[in-house]
Amino acid sequence: MTNYGTLYFQMLVFIAWTCACVAMVGHMDVGLDQSISLPQDSYLVDYFEKLSTHLSTGPPLYFVVESGHDYTTLNGQHMICSGPGCPEQSMLGQIYKASKKPKE
Repeated sequence: MTNYGTLYFQMLVFIAWTCACVAMVGHMDVGLDQSISLPQDSYLVDYFEKLSTHLSTGPPLYFVVESGHDYTTLNGQHMICSGPGCPEQSMLGQIYKASKKPKE
């Protein structure tokens, strides 16, 4: 007592809908924007606006120090250190200086 025309039509619509959804997945943004997920009078709205304006972070960046580097000497430690008291010529000091250059 099954109408095969209706069954085939439903299967065709289902397959077309599934293909359309799979095709659109690449165009979707990941996650929910914090600014629209909060009420406009929330104190966090100002925090998230300042965070997106002033905090510039990118993807993680890794540097590999080849084997043979002498970490036991003070000079070897100064070559890779970062923070107060480290020379500007250290690896991370140079990376920091490069990050502060204006983009061309």
